[in-house]
Amino acid sequence: MQEQRESHNKPGDESSPEARLKELQRDLSKNDSDLQKLTTAKQALSTDIDALKQIVVDFGTTKTDYDKAYPALAKHRSDSESYERTKSAMIICALKHNKEKIDEIIAHYDHKTHRLWEQLEQCRAADAEAAAQVDHATKEVQLLQQRYDDLKNIVKLLTDKFKALDAIKQAIDAANTNNTPADMYVYMGDFHKALADCHVPTPEHLDHKLLEAWRLLDEAKTLLRNCEARKQDTAAALSAAQTHYDDHKNNRTANLLKQVARYNNVPDDDGDPNGEE
Repeated sequence: MQEQRESHNKPGDESSPEARLKELQRDLSKNDSDLQKLTTAKQALSTDIDALKQIVVDFGTTKTDYDKAYPALAKHRSDSESYERTKSAMIICALKHNKEKIDEIIAHYDHKTHRLWEQLEQCRAADAEAAAQVDHATKEVQLLQQRYDDLKNIVKLLTDKFKALDAIKQAIDAANTNNTPADMYVYMGDFHKALADCHVPTPEHLDHKLLEAWRLLDEAKTLLRNCEARKQDTAAALSAAQTHYDDHKNNRTANLLKQVARYNNVPDDDGDPNGEE
């Protein structure tokens, strides 16, 4: 009868106080996590509300300002369209047959701008590829460096692993003393996994592995240096292409004015460039 009462209070029994305590602790942990999520969501919502309040104010300010400015802006637009129609007809008439030549100059200039943009995009893609290669080579060097360091420090690494293995062994022996074979079985599984990770190569094998690890690391470092050098080249090419494109694009009007300057003095039908008799 006493054994039956004790069986109801085993730590593994779901109806025991210990099991109920763990259940409540899990619930508390979950509630803490849920509370943290709700707090974060509340803070984000509060930030969104403050931002939206400002947007509402901005909407009203923008509408009020634009309503006031609209009549003048619309008139300016209408006057500009009228000016364009009148002046365009006058300019075309003044240029006479030179208009086609100027159109060719403008088209050629804009075509060059497009070609410079294509070259810039090619340089940008090459630079991005070079950066990716540097990143990949860097990670490879880090991996191979770690492998080399592990072999170089193999005595310390194995000593630490065997210390951990001995700790498990002590736990097994203690369980054996306490006559708890189930515990011993669990510990022995841990011991088996830890032992499998304790590889002890022969000195000759270690020499071979160390030399091979160094060779691979040296090759990876050489590749990384080459990738970094290529990245420097692509970065310089990208910078030059960007400068060339920006200069050509941003100075379009000034450059075109220089190229079409010779067509400013257009002779009239009698051969007088100023139109005088």
